[in-house]
Amino acid sequence: MCNVCDAVCNVSCFFTYRRYKLNMMRFDGGLKDQLTLMKTKYPHIKAVIMGTRSTDPHGANMKPFHPTDNGWPELMRINPILNFTYNNVWELLRGLSLPYCSLYDKGYTSLGSIENTHLNPALRYTDANGVVHYKPAYELALGQDNQSLERAGRDKFIPPSTEEKK
Repeated sequence: MCNVCDAVCNVSCFFTYRRYKLNMMRFDGGLKDQLTLMKTKYPHIKAVIMGTRSTDPHGANMKPFHPTDNGWPELMRINPILNFTYNNVWELLRGLSLPYCSLYDKGYTSLGSIENTHLNPALRYTDANGVVHYKPAYELALGQDNQSLERAGRDKFIPPSTEEKK
């Protein structure tokens, strides 16, 4: 079974995959700290591509091209999947046979840090022999009434409906 430390290593390995020709930059700390360090080290970077969706915490007021907030390093956040639903993401990835992080096949639906990422209990099942397994993330069908199940494997989740308006 994949543990959380393996989860972080798996994500890092996935994003350095040669297909994307990305140079993985890793900084310690929260997102704001990471972007600040990146901007200090690489001041020529003007924009970052984000995977934010409107249903994500703090995503409700985002726009497809959204500058960082006051007090953050000056960058343009590009949000290409802002209006995608959880199900739309999986339709795109699986429909086009795009590669994705293998942790999603092991029962993770939302990847964060080592401290707050867990298998999603909504995907847990027990087979006829009493052995516990987890379905892949794409089998989590979300509707209007159960959007929060996507992050059921994350600690400290802030539901979008309780998010403070800025």
